[in-house]
Amino acid sequence: MAANGLTRADFETEEVEVFPCCWESVMFFRSLPRGAWDHGMNGPSRLDYRVINDVLFDHFGVKKKRRKQILADLFLMEGPALKEIHSK
Repeated sequence: MAANGLTRADFETEEVEVFPCCWESVMFFRSLPRGAWDHGMNGPSRLDYRVINDVLFDHFGVKKKRRKQILADLFLMEGPALKEIHSK
């Protein structure tokens, strides 16, 4: 988290409900290492989907039939995450 400009306090301000069908995607997103993000002069700029597709899905044991949905979910989470990271 710290490598991406976030602290635990950023996540403890409010509770959010995660639908069961989205749980795997949210947990995958939370576990992304710093190397999954492309970094520019101002910090993270976007997710590196080549790293996610070529390395992390296998590393975390994500089944091939689930990868398309998780990628779609990552696309939705990436923008708001970057907005929060850069709001500081």
